[in-house]
Amino acid sequence: MSSIKIKGLDEALKLVQKSSRARELTSEGVYKILNEVQQTLDTYLFKKDQVGVQVLVTVYTKVAGSYNGIPYSTFVEVERGKTVWKLNNVYRAIGIAADAKILNSEKFTHQIYCKAEKKLNRLVYPDIEL
Repeated sequence: MSSIKIKGLDEALKLVQKSSRARELTSEGVYKILNEVQQTLDTYLFKKDQVGVQVLVTVYTKVAGSYNGIPYSTFVEVERGKTVWKLNNVYRAIGIAADAKILNSEKFTHQIYCKAEKKLNRLVYPDIEL
């Protein structure tokens, strides 16, 4: 597993979360989630096709049913470059999302389909060179 580092993430998180007390993100938490996202992307996309993938990362928390309203959470938006993840935005906003969400997945459906089709063809015709 490769270690992911994002330039400026620690400073941005400190700045955004300076007065918050709950539903905060740490850089280690972001890196852990991004490592999982990277493994999933490697399963469905070739490295060259991953450029431009935008991911929204937030802390996963359960909210009590008696809670009135929607709590604030910290969100980190990153984009996959050729070799590294780039920080796009860090902010606090209303909303609860689960760990990570790919924001522009519709742009990559064709590449995912092509890779899946190649794997399926290999299963059906393992002797033929594709």
